[in-house]
Amino acid sequence: MGFTYILKCSDGKLYTGSTADIIHRFRQHSRGESKFTRRRLPVQLAWAQEFDSLEEAYIVEHQIKGWNRSKKIALIEGRLDQLPELARRGTQVDPAAFTQATLQHIAGQSEQLAAGSLPCPSPRLETQPVDALAAQGRRPWIPRAAKSTWL
Repeated sequence: MGFTYILKCSDGKLYTGSTADIIHRFRQHSRGESKFTRRRLPVQLAWAQEFDSLEEAYIVEHQIKGWNRSKKIALIEGRLDQLPELARRGTQVDPAAFTQATLQHIAGQSEQLAAGSLPCPSPRLETQPVDALAAQGRRPWIPRAAKSTWL
């Protein structure tokens, strides 16, 4: 089992990561044990999704890391229908800011994690197994470090 997650940092930046134990990893971030988030405390969990394997979570992490801020915020807010449009180059979007409802949801999820409970389910990205993509004639993107375990 693995998780991909997005943290909202105190300076507004978004951090994307993956882990086998989201509660432990969130606590590490909260204690300043991550180089990127150390200077951006406190952090809050904005989005998380559980996957069948850590490798799948790692692949999704690196996919999301390639997205622009507007697309990440659409994922966090559950506006999944807008993801394809936000992926197009030159798309004009509103300034990437969280709604008040989303900020309240983020604060609640972070409190749950800090207390040692798994957060409420986030909007789910639909992923396809590597075999299904190959059957469609599409090449899955696989990070170099994960290729040996996937091929």
